[in-house]
Amino acid sequence: MATYRSKAIEAFIEGRPDVTIHNGTLYPSVMKRAKLTHHELNAALRQAGCSGINDVHTAGLENNGALSVVPKSRAEK
Repeated sequence: MATYRSKAIEAFIEGRPDVTIHNGTLYPSVMKRAKLTHHELNAALRQAGCSGINDVHTAGLENNGALSVVPKSRAEK
C-alpha cells in the first residue's frame, strides 16, 4: 500500500531500472554495479535480435534482474 501511494517509497523498496546501453554507448559502471558480465549482456542482445552494442537503442536492467533491449530499428519506427 505504501509503494502505491508514494513514488519515493516505491523507488527505495523496489529500486529503479538502470540504463546499460543508450544509442550504442555502453555504461560499464552500471554493469559493474549490477555484476553483469559481457557474456550475459551479449546473450540478451542476441536474444533481442541485435548483433552488437551498436545495434541497440536502449538496454536496461530491470528491477527483477531481466535485461530489456530495444533495437535501433524498432525504436526508429
